[in-house]
Amino acid sequence: MSEDVLVRVENLEKYYEGSKTLTDRLFRRTSSPVKAVDGIHFQITAGETLGLVGESGCGKSTTGETILALRDPTGGSVTFDGTAITEFSDSEAKTFRQRTGMVFQDPLSSLNPRMTAGRIIREPLIVHNIGTEEERRERVDGLLDRVGLSPDQRDRYPHEFSGGQQQRIAIARALAVEPDFLVLDEPVSALDVSVQAQILNLLADLQADFGLTYLFIAHDLSVVRHVSDRVAVMYLGNIAEIGPVEDIFERPQHPYTEALLESVPRARLSESGRDITPLKDDVPSPRHPPSGCRFRTRCPVVIPPSDIEISQAAYREVMNLRERIEDGRLTAVDIDQTDTASEEAATRSHSGWPTELTRSLHGSNAETLTTARAELRDGNREAAIETLRDRFESVCERRRPARPDDAAHAAACHLRNWAPLWHLMNYIPCSTQTSRRLYWIM
Repeated sequence: MSEDVLVRVENLEKYYEGSKTLTDRLFRRTSSPVKAVDGIHFQITAGETLGLVGESGCGKSTTGETILALRDPTGGSVTFDGTAITEFSDSEAKTFRQRTGMVFQDPLSSLNPRMTAGRIIREPLIVHNIGTEEERRERVDGLLDRVGLSPDQRDRYPHEFSGGQQQRIAIARALAVEPDFLVLDEPVSALDVSVQAQILNLLADLQADFGLTYLFIAHDLSVVRHVSDRVAVMYLGNIAEIGPVEDIFERPQHPYTEALLESVPRARLSESGRDITPLKDDVPSPRHPPSGCRFRTRCPVVIPPSDIEISQAAYREVMNLRERIEDGRLTAVDIDQTDTASEEAATRSHSGWPTELTRSLHGSNAETLTTARAELRDGNREAAIETLRDRFESVCERRRPARPDDAAHAAACHLRNWAPLWHLMNYIPCSTQTSRRLYWIM
């Protein structure tokens, strides 16, 4: 392992056991855990800032808290300065607490309302038995001045400060014991834009002065680009892509990264009328994440089997059809209780068998759908599922994409390793966004 690596995360998992529903209790079923973090790996070099971005609920904060041992990992390991945090002795654990810290998203809720600003900053010094009372007072005054506050404000309570000032107090508290590594959990998202710039500049100055290492968690991509050396893009408990900040923003490799970048508002007038294609559907539940690639249910390009000629739109409909049968949303009763006219109406409402889809396909593809429909109508649900799976199952749902460990910029996406691109390009809709993505794949 490189001596410069301060934090190394390997196959980290954090699951939460959910409460059982009434049906779970009646049928004595075990409830599925919530997979907040599901096998991620990355490393952070001493002195750098790694930005961690993604939609709300993707596992960013849980990752930061687990790295700092605020939550026990379900699996995998976190190594800090060459030692796994689960192997620390009591004295090593205390040293680890001194060398690390966290700045939370909501400054007011993270500060004790019954303590003055001076006492809040002094508390870590007391816990770690650092300095005399006079030395602690001098350090508190020095930290207040360093983060842009006046030492005369040490006796004020948190509610007497503005949001930006409260966050400065939280930063001063995190710096009190002279840590090496800080997790910054959306430290400016609750602040006004002008105050955000002040806090970001403060964090950059502190990093330069004290040689700090940051894990900067955020959902604001413009902020991440400003402060980060590298960026990791997280989706549904997985790291979709990681790389140097300019590579991520200028040459994204993962379709999810590109979708995030496309959603960022542009300041240029020339881009005011640009057409933005938003991500379809909602984020799947982390309790029941999709098999294989976690992003496949929202990805604009799902890889069909190499021997099938089918458009992306039709292929997506076939995948949705099989999922409806698997989930029990489409049964033999739905088919038996409809005639041709109502079936077409049901197709439009996504509640019945997609008759128009069957008619639009040809050859073996159409025969497979006809066979599956007959099997489902006869009550043989498992056979219908298997028939559709044998013909149409995608590598995107069959295998979880791997991210190369030896590449500075890498994405966990099957499109990166898809050889017969000529086949795929024949059946995807032509667009600037897709063309740009496939250009970088090639």
